[in-house]
Amino acid sequence: MGNPRHPRRRDVLDLGCGTGRTIAHLAHQHGARGVGLDSSPAMTERAAERFAEVLGLRYVTTDTVHHLA
Repeated sequence: MGNPRHPRRRDVLDLGCGTGRTIAHLAHQHGARGVGLDSSPAMTERAAERFAEVLGLRYVTTDTVHHLA
């Protein structure tokens, strides 16, 4: 039986992900999967290119403030 405080799968929403390092680190170290959001197309493009080999991650260009409501 797994520890309920530490589930095996972790889903992450990274608001203001920038170049994607944080969510990629969580994927590598903890098996996380998720979405990185940033308002800069240059940042999300860089993140998607840099971490293309990491399964389960997506990077989306959007105004993250709308996702806080």
